[in-house]
Amino acid sequence: MHSFRVIRKVFLTKQTNTIETSTNAFKVLNVHQLNNIPVVWYETVEHIIIPSTIEFKLVNDESKTPDDGMYIGSAFLNNKVVHVYQS
Repeated sequence: MHSFRVIRKVFLTKQTNTIETSTNAFKVLNVHQLNNIPVVWYETVEHIIIPSTIEFKLVNDESKTPDDGMYIGSAFLNNKVVHVYQS
């Protein structure tokens, strides 16, 4: 089965959000907001080859950042900024 690269998005509606994707086939493209909800657009493969779990955490300004997370972007919501970390 061929697995084509696709662009997907995940709405970050909770403090911690999880997606299933394929190992070594995941790349964050952009973090923004849509309808006042933080969104991560990412590139992956159409069909999962080797399953991997990716977690996104939302952090407000002046909050402690996750020890195990990598900053991937920020979104502006209602005159506030939320920062997104991936682990």
